[in-house]
Amino acid sequence: MAAIPGTALQRYGVHPGRVAPQPVLARQLGRAAGVSSQHPSQPSGSGFGTCQRAHAVRACSGTTEGLAATDYEAAVPLEEARGLHEAFTAPQMELITTDTLTTAVSLAQAVQLLQHAVHRAASRYQHHQSGIVRIEVPVPQEASALRWLQGQSCQQLQPSFYYSPRRSPAPETPSGAAASAGALGPGAVAGVGAAWQWKGDPSDPLQQTMNRHMKAFLSGANARVRIFGAARFDSASAPSPEWAAFGSHFCLLPRIELLEAGSHDLLSCTLAWNPHIQGGPAQLPDAVAAALSALALMQPAAPAAAPAFQVTRLSTMHTPDKARWQRDLENVHDSLSESATTHAPQPLSSDNSHAALKEFSTHGQMGLDDLLEALDGGLQGTWHIDEEAEALAKVVMARRSDITIQGQLSGLSLLQALQERDPQAYQVYLRAADGATFFGSTPERLYVRTGSTIASEAVAATRARGPAGNVEQDFWLSLDLLRSPKDHAEFTLVRDWVRNALQGVCASCVDVDVEKSVLRAGSVQHLYGRLSGTLHPDADDAQILAALHPTPATCGRPRDKAQAVLADSEPFDRGLFAGPFGWLSGSAAEFCVAIRSALITPAQPAAPSSTGTDGLAALSEAEKAGMQQVVRLFAGVGVVKGSHADSEWQELDLKIAAINRLLHSPPPLKQYPSVNSLWAGLLVEELCRLGANTFCIAPGSRSTPLTAAVAQHPRARVVPCIDERSLAFWAVGYGRATGLPAVVITSSGTAVANLLPAVVEASQSHVPLILLTADRPGDLRDTGANQTIDQVKIFGSYPRWAMDIPPPNANTRARVALTNVDTAMRWATCSTRPGPVHLNCQFEEPLVPRPAQWSTSVLQGLESWQQSALPFTQHMTASFNSTSLMTHQAYPAAPQGGFWESLRGAQRGLIVVGEMMSQQEAAAAAAVCRTLQWPVATDVLSGLRLGTTSSSASTSATESEGLHHIPYLDHVLLERESAWPAVRPDVVLQLGGRVVSKRIGQFLEWAATDGERSSAWILVNEGPERHDAAHLLTHHVQMPLQTFCSTLVQALPRVPVPGQAHAYTCTLLRLNSVVEAALEASMTCLSSMSEPQVARDLSRLLPAGHALFLGNSMPIRDMDMYAAPCTSQQPALQQLGYAVGLQRPTTLVVGDVSFVHDTNGLTLLRAGESAPPLTVVLINNAGGGIFSMLPHTDTLPPAAFTQLWTTPPLVDLMGLCQAHGIAHQRVTQHAELAPALANAWALNKPSVVEVVTCQQDVVLHHRAIQAEVSRSVRKAVHLMGLGPRVVSLQGDWLLQELSCQRTTLPLTRPLATIHGHPSLERQVAMIRLTLRHPQTGQEVIGVGEIAPLPGVSKESLKAAVQQVAVLSHTLRGCAVSPLLALLQGQVTAWLQQVISPRPHLFPSVHFSPGGTRQGVQISGLLGCQGSVEQCIEEAVQMVAEGHRTLKLKVGRRADPLQDAAVVLGVRERVGSDVALRADANRSWTLEQATAFLEAAAPAGLELLEEPLCDFKELPTLAASCQVPLGWRMLGVSRRL
Repeated sequence: MAAIPGTALQRYGVHPGRVAPQPVLARQLGRAAGVSSQHPSQPSGSGFGTCQRAHAVRACSGTTEGLAATDYEAAVPLEEARGLHEAFTAPQMELITTDTLTTAVSLAQAVQLLQHAVHRAASRYQHHQSGIVRIEVPVPQEASALRWLQGQSCQQLQPSFYYSPRRSPAPETPSGAAASAGALGPGAVAGVGAAWQWKGDPSDPLQQTMNRHMKAFLSGANARVRIFGAARFDSASAPSPEWAAFGSHFCLLPRIELLEAGSHDLLSCTLAWNPHIQGGPAQLPDAVAAALSALALMQPAAPAAAPAFQVTRLSTMHTPDKARWQRDLENVHDSLSESATTHAPQPLSSDNSHAALKEFSTHGQMGLDDLLEALDGGLQGTWHIDEEAEALAKVVMARRSDITIQGQLSGLSLLQALQERDPQAYQVYLRAADGATFFGSTPERLYVRTGSTIASEAVAATRARGPAGNVEQDFWLSLDLLRSPKDHAEFTLVRDWVRNALQGVCASCVDVDVEKSVLRAGSVQHLYGRLSGTLHPDADDAQILAALHPTPATCGRPRDKAQAVLADSEPFDRGLFAGPFGWLSGSAAEFCVAIRSALITPAQPAAPSSTGTDGLAALSEAEKAGMQQVVRLFAGVGVVKGSHADSEWQELDLKIAAINRLLHSPPPLKQYPSVNSLWAGLLVEELCRLGANTFCIAPGSRSTPLTAAVAQHPRARVVPCIDERSLAFWAVGYGRATGLPAVVITSSGTAVANLLPAVVEASQSHVPLILLTADRPGDLRDTGANQTIDQVKIFGSYPRWAMDIPPPNANTRARVALTNVDTAMRWATCSTRPGPVHLNCQFEEPLVPRPAQWSTSVLQGLESWQQSALPFTQHMTASFNSTSLMTHQAYPAAPQGGFWESLRGAQRGLIVVGEMMSQQEAAAAAAVCRTLQWPVATDVLSGLRLGTTSSSASTSATESEGLHHIPYLDHVLLERESAWPAVRPDVVLQLGGRVVSKRIGQFLEWAATDGERSSAWILVNEGPERHDAAHLLTHHVQMPLQTFCSTLVQALPRVPVPGQAHAYTCTLLRLNSVVEAALEASMTCLSSMSEPQVARDLSRLLPAGHALFLGNSMPIRDMDMYAAPCTSQQPALQQLGYAVGLQRPTTLVVGDVSFVHDTNGLTLLRAGESAPPLTVVLINNAGGGIFSMLPHTDTLPPAAFTQLWTTPPLVDLMGLCQAHGIAHQRVTQHAELAPALANAWALNKPSVVEVVTCQQDVVLHHRAIQAEVSRSVRKAVHLMGLGPRVVSLQGDWLLQELSCQRTTLPLTRPLATIHGHPSLERQVAMIRLTLRHPQTGQEVIGVGEIAPLPGVSKESLKAAVQQVAVLSHTLRGCAVSPLLALLQGQVTAWLQQVISPRPHLFPSVHFSPGGTRQGVQISGLLGCQGSVEQCIEEAVQMVAEGHRTLKLKVGRRADPLQDAAVVLGVRERVGSDVALRADANRSWTLEQATAFLEAAAPAGLELLEEPLCDFKELPTLAASCQVPLGWRMLGVSRRL
């Protein structure tokens, strides 16, 4: 029975959240049933504040609390009724829910929160007979899910698993992206224990278990409730003994799970109980007890380590052996026929081959694919396949290689090593209770599904990769693969079959998204195709698996015939090899094909153990060294007509090479050819044991021993680059992302000096970095020897530690190298002050690893080190009691200086969160903010600035349990005279380091020196750095933020926020809302590309899970000032290393000068194809635009300013990108930005989006935006009663009355919109709005009119009046912010907040909450068509009639100076009490408008409306004048 979607259930009266009425299904089924779930396409609930829950409740009969019955019936076809009967009569879970708890600051705290929540669940859900409760805690990323799993007590918490998804190797298409949507959010996931487990009996296929049992455990409303597992390649055959632990399939709902969820992790515990289904606890108390036992065994993540495996290879045996393999292959080959789908590509001419190389170098694999497709004439294939009639065309023959080893070996460590080599592949791991461990690193996806959209792939044929970094050799190998007739035949067999199989479960035609390309996976590459489609409504995952597995890539074609051949000829059990491995949820699924995999079975079972990875930790080093284990490696090759036995055997060796290489024993230390090689090998191995196995290598001779040692180490990751400066910045980015140092290796001489900029950056930013600089021996220093400089202490005081290591010789023990590495690592990763360290390594010739005599006496003391995988010196940190840090003894000045008193007594407390160096710090800072409930100004580098939600004008946001974000405090402070006193804090708590905004720093300095009202200024930072440029700190608390947070909670339990503090928070939130509205309005009026717009759009559009890296100068400042706080992200070529370290796609925003300055780094960008894609948003403003904002700009000659300050690069940036093979797009209009970014992010590879802006507009745009914001803030301060000369009336007003009265107004001439009706009257409605202050009883009256324009407006006056009547009833008594009038077009947004459902207002229904306490002020309009004197007299007359505001029509005279004369004359006659406005109706050029404004300046115009005929010049005019400008666009007035 296919899964029944929610929409289908609704047709039969069964709705989400409801129980079906008895008569509906009883007529067909004879019983009533109810189902509650969300549609699979609906996202799951999640949150990071208070506990949130997403429920799916299923009831087989009766009524469940919270459910309501439907009230209609529907006829059910008999066939569908039987399906419904089958679904409803199967055992169901009564409850499926996800509880998301408050964010924890560490994994240890997350475990505690889970323990408390599990205890509460025992009583909370005790009335449910069955259910699934997933309790999850967001937590900062401390370690990868794989390292977390390595640290767990797997012996008691079996089974365990790991699953890491794969990034798409080709650009995403809309259908492919839709199919992958459900798999894009979750990252790698690890789990221990099973809340529920399914182990299939022999011949029991996974599809059958899915239909019978698993569906009851899944819910579309709880997408993170997922079942993980794997199935045998051939489920019809019984497992052999080594595979018995996994049955025909092995699946589990994990009890404890760690999910990498992009910007954070989720640690979860799942309770499951059901008395009617086997596989887990029958009662809730049993599930609770099991969960608490598992949580009690939780251990910290394993430390980072990547040692060479200390194993001895005892034997290797292939099954079948090579002789039998050749016989079997020949027999199979003779039975094969030519493929009907084969359309062999023709050999390329020499010219076409070189054209292909150029296309690949310039546009990458996409360009090459397009070229070859054009040469071959398009897609060739056979889509309609009759397998029964088809002759045998392909058989996938496999081999098992049994390697017996002695020594310590962990399946997780092997998997980690594979992941380091190929992070783009799927990494899978499954360990059964008896210790049998299956793992693999596979490139092949079986399918991915989200809702009804599905995508699958075709992968076939294999070639080796070229050497790392050798793009051209890699190209020739891939071209040979693409043009091989044999490989093309094998690939098209697979691709055509997958399309045909997909078509069987899809409702529409299957799309070929990628016809034929290359999939690069570690050391090999394959032919690759991608297909997608929309599933048939009845299709479910069981049917999809049955249709797609096994594919011709793992079995052959036709499938049945190939399976029969394998059953007869294959002499071993494949088990889980080449079977499906993946996960299922209620709304999505993903399965890979478990090729490139291995099975570990211990020859002698390990002794029981309670701690450590795979139960090994409790054994002594000698016991580990004596263990024997068998590692079974599996690989297969596709045999088609034309295959040769020797080449296929070599391909098998190539496919297991990645694992096989790791199982070779490292050479004994005595066998190193020279003492230089020995020392270099010791240095590299010790660094790898300490987790520093990423080596950034610049070419050179003197560093040859180090470089050779890295090349030979099986766990070392190599990043080569010709430029030491770019390489070192790459390492800084990697260290910033991971918290682990990358190791930079350079030759001697000036190569070392190139590292200084990165060393300074790492020192200032507290980023770990290790420098291994090769040097000539000391006797060559100061002798004039080539490439010899003084490298000792070359970086001055910036390194945390430096050591000049003498040349290796017989008089120096080799352990000196190890202890120096251990000390360097300790300084580089010091918790309070990490940074760079420098090891200057002297080497004498010969440098190459040639045999030379050396004394083995230097090895003294290394005996135990050789037999273990641990560092020579293990670093341990003592624990301490955090609460003692704030006692009198620890900080004598704290109590006396009023530290706690300052925090307790704060009435206007303000938190400023500066740069955070880790996610743990950011989470702790957020916890501090939640505890104090103070307003929070978050810096763009805080990790909290992006990913927040801007507050509305309502006070409701301030009453929530979240953070009171003030992201626009910098712009609130633009209005210094009125805003600074209004928002002056009495206590400032600064968390973290430096703050980007200079204006905020100046404001804090002013507040701390404001006489008797000076504020206390407290800094909390882990390091000892001052961060006190103003020399005004009253307290400096040096401790980790996590410690400060726990101390604060103990010392200051959360108490109700006092009224004055609440009012201060409301004030800042409201002013922040005014700034946000002013930013939106002012940016809308910018016609040309604006850098603030780029920052704002990018912050809104950045995809979930992507990292953002900001370049220096204007990019970081613009993002800090203008980023829209509505994304969900964390916080040159440092950024590429950052992306590699995070293992997440990253977007860099950088200026053109910075980009060109680091051009050599583009070689890293191109060579890093295995790294996550880096998208560079390149702001091209023809030089350093920031210098145009300096105050001395106008005093310098333009030519000198351009030459010496802005320094335009004058480089063809597109050509520069193409020369390095980097995809490039150029954006010149604002409307082009969003599509360009979407295209770049969909490429799944490095690319550049060049955004062209005008340098002259940089200053104009910023000034225009800031002028509008400043005016809005000034008015807001006045309206809120915060100014120095007004009565304080803070808080909301209440809407007392909204009345409407129709009337008739006379017209001076007929309406031009109605032809044939010369009426001089117009029907309108006047509305009157009365607001009342709840505290003072004061009233404010505002008036407006409703005047639909006949012939233009779609609504009638009658309809508009009726709508006002409804609003009057609905809004009476609503709270109205006094700032509503300043929200610039957001009145509709306010109405949507207070009225449900959302109102759709007629365009003519406009009114304002503003007004006057004395009465209504009436405005008048002057046509100004007569002489100057006549216009003046008319104005005087209108004032005498009571008009207090006059709008004068200007721009109707040829000379704008005559208009200015009218305005000046009117001002002189009517005096200063009457407000004057002017409206030019878009009549002037920029020069004419400027002349008018200069001449009319003494008149003090309140507003000039639509002055210019060219809207694009409006920002230029706004930047040069003091008069507010107005412009009407799309029926909405904007002010600039």
